[in-house]
Amino acid sequence: MRIMRNTIRLSLLIATLSFGTGLRAQNVSNELNGLKELTFTLGEVVDIAVENSNISAQAKMVLETEKSDFDSFIASRKWQLGLNFNPSYQLTSLPPETYSVSGFSNTNALSAGATLNFSKLISGTGGYAYASSNLAWSEYFSESGDSYRQMYGAPRLLGTTPIRVGYRQELIGYNGSKWDKKIRDKQYENAGKEYVAAMAAISETAAGYFFSYATCKALYDMYKVNAESADSLYRIGLKKYDLTSIRKDELLSLQLQLMNSQNDVRSSYNSMENARRSLLSYLNMGYKDVSVEVVLPDNPDHYISVDAQQAIDMAKRYNPEFGQAEEASLRAQQELDRAKREKGLQANLDLSVGLQKFGYDFNTLGSTNKMYSMANVTLGIPIVDHGMRRNNYNAAKKRAEYYDVQKVETERIVVESIVNTVNELQIQQMMLEDTKKAMELADESFRQNQYNYAQGLSDINTFTLAQNRKDSAHINYISSLRDFWLAYYRLCTITLYDFYNMKPLDYSGISY
Repeated sequence: MRIMRNTIRLSLLIATLSFGTGLRAQNVSNELNGLKELTFTLGEVVDIAVENSNISAQAKMVLETEKSDFDSFIASRKWQLGLNFNPSYQLTSLPPETYSVSGFSNTNALSAGATLNFSKLISGTGGYAYASSNLAWSEYFSESGDSYRQMYGAPRLLGTTPIRVGYRQELIGYNGSKWDKKIRDKQYENAGKEYVAAMAAISETAAGYFFSYATCKALYDMYKVNAESADSLYRIGLKKYDLTSIRKDELLSLQLQLMNSQNDVRSSYNSMENARRSLLSYLNMGYKDVSVEVVLPDNPDHYISVDAQQAIDMAKRYNPEFGQAEEASLRAQQELDRAKREKGLQANLDLSVGLQKFGYDFNTLGSTNKMYSMANVTLGIPIVDHGMRRNNYNAAKKRAEYYDVQKVETERIVVESIVNTVNELQIQQMMLEDTKKAMELADESFRQNQYNYAQGLSDINTFTLAQNRKDSAHINYISSLRDFWLAYYRLCTITLYDFYNMKPLDYSGISY
């Protein structure tokens, strides 16, 4: 992922915290003091998280599963061709009076058949067109075979239906195929959006871990430099106190400042280590002996102007929450239609026409042709169901109304979140400029106070105040940088739109 090339490298020195620009950060790994060192930019952390995190792997599996399900659904609506075999053995005892042939008391037969079936869903009507061809053979053995030969001249029977074509259709009632197509299309569309949303959420979370570590690392470096400075000042103070150049209270102030600085180093180191482990764990890297450096992103190289209505329009187009609400509403409407149609008369139609042939062997099979046609109408009339169908309909109707209201509520929540995030982004963008200027002024003030204290023109309290202001200014700048980029990532997650490059997010996540 490409991120703005102008970046700031955080380096905390005794006199000032300065940021370098024009750095092209690389993800490097080398041996430093026996530890492996990794250097990350924000974009690299996001890339690794999208590619390597466990949540990313789960999201990819869900998308691939949904794609396979959808492909299976599409395949089921195309023409189908199958071949079925059904061998069987039958032994039946019959009373002698059943047939006029003496001794025909047992049916001992082996049968086999093969059927070739063709079917196709007619999407416009929801009916099925079908065609089939089959061949059946029965062979009679022992006394049943002899008796059958006496009756029919052969111990076997062949039957075939070379061709049969037909059509099945629900005349009155629920037609689920139309609803299935609408819902599965929407479900598959939502699956793609949900995957992009998962990648955007991963990017947002990874950015949070990045800035959490960056802030802790900056605090640790700053406190460590301050502790070194406090130690040097205290040693100098001891010598000056021996020479009666400073008062006792000033020496005590120097000693207290040193102790506080040392405690800050210990506390900030613990926080930094926790943040480091959390970052590497989320990236699924799991290093225990790795040192991590981060390169902070600079201010955006151009002002990101986001119109709230534009963001709302993008969210309605790409945010899966809208699609999920629409899908839930469609499913409720489907159940309402089913309940409504099943409340009354049901009618199904099955029409078919075919050719049948019978014989004792393949030579005689072609001599008997029998054409047939069939029209089968099934009617279902509810008489007494104790209100079951009516109550099913009423429940489906209320469920459909509920999901209609839920769609409105989903839109309200998302729109509110977008408006708040857009406002926060604009405010943080302005604060970013202000905190950067404040940091530069604090650096200049500290350098001047450092010179004055070295020349004996100011006391330790004035110097400490200037140092604290410098430290606070740098922490405020890092906080503003973090709040701005997290607000931007949050907006991208809600809308699934990249407002920096003015394009929808793709499966690779947020890019710059």
